[in-house]
Amino acid sequence: MGDTALPLAPPARTLYVRELPRDTRRLEEIFRREPGFVDIRKFPTFWFIEFDSLGASGDCLEKFQGFRLDTGERPLALDFDKAARGMKRRIMPPEIPPSIRDRERDRERERDREREHSE
Repeated sequence: MGDTALPLAPPARTLYVRELPRDTRRLEEIFRREPGFVDIRKFPTFWFIEFDSLGASGDCLEKFQGFRLDTGERPLALDFDKAARGMKRRIMPPEIPPSIRDRERDRERERDREREHSE
């Protein structure tokens, strides 16, 4: 369902969702059925969706990254809530799905290479 866009923030129980479709009621129903769902805080152009664990939020991010509710809609853009940042270096907890951990590790390596070349 999702595409390969990577999250920018470190893992958190809350997801930041933007590029909302016109029919947000249908989208809300979909998220409410996800395992571990706790709450949605809605704003006009984005939502925060809270889950009961890092694993549940990571699974949801992976499942719905790039999801389109209808043809012609822009794909959803999901990321972990940046307010949970708090650390300089990203540490991936073991309950995050391996595919996200692996992509994050590869992304960190690529950033390190880019920094080395720009110095």
